[in-house]
Order: sequence, then C-alpha cells, then structure tokens
Amino acid sequence: METDGQSPDDTPPTPKDAAAALTSIEETRSAVARVRTPLWYFVTLGAMTAPIGPLSTVAPSSLPGALAFLGVMVAWLLALGWLMSRVVYRMGVQGRMTWKQLVLVPTACGLAGIAAAVLKNQFEVEWAMSAFTVVLGLVIVGVGLVHNHRKSQ
Repeated sequence: METDGQSPDDTPPTPKDAAAALTSIEETRSAVARVRTPLWYFVTLGAMTAPIGPLSTVAPSSLPGALAFLGVMVAWLLALGWLMSRVVYRMGVQGRMTWKQLVLVPTACGLAGIAAAVLKNQFEVEWAMSAFTVVLGLVIVGVGLVHNHRKSQ
C-alpha cells in the first residue's frame, strides 16, 4: 500500500484507510474491465491479415521479386505495430485477454494454418494458404465483434 511519503516513524494506516485503498483499487479494476477495444481495430487488423496469402501467391519467385515482397512484409509489420500502439493509446490501457482468447483462438488458428500448409504442400491444393489468411482475417473481425458485444452488455 502506498504511504503518501510517510516515514517509518509515522503512524501506520488505519483499517479505515486500508479499506478505502482496497475500495479504490476495486473501482479502478472494474473501470478497466469495462474498457472496450474499438471495433475499427479488429476490422483493420482483419483487413490487413486477409490479403497476405493471396498476395504471397502473386509474389515473383526471382530474387528481386522476393526482396520486394520481403519489403512489403516489413512495411506490413511496421503498420501492424503502429495499429497496435494506436489502439492501446486510444484506449488508455492494454486490455486483458481471457483464457479463451489467449489459448483457444490462437490454437485453433494455428491448427488451421498447419492444415492449410499440409493441404498445399502434400496435396498440392494451391489455394489453401490464401484461404487460410482470408479466414484468419474474418476470425479476427469475428473476435472483435464478440468482444465488443460482450463489453456492451
């Protein structure tokens, strides 16, 4: 507990002071829990993610083409970092993710990515990775819609 500059010789906080501090902490925690990530963030992130697969299929296989695509990907990563910093700045906090958001959604997306890679590499289904990134972009938007709906209740 913060002592507001009290020295060790001063009187310790009273039970009333401690209770007030705990109440203040709970009010702050409750206010932060109600912070809603803006839907534009999820829509923008989904729109940024969806075209990655289709764009990778049209990237030239020559060294200059591969380097150009690498440059595009670096620019994409910089844009992603900027987008994430903007939403944290606008919200004033970095929201806490639930267990489902931290484990289940990325795991399901990872398994879908592995399945897409197997389809493409083992069974020569050329559109698999493109479809995966489009679906991933839609999942990101879907997570945003669910998140915003739950926070609005």
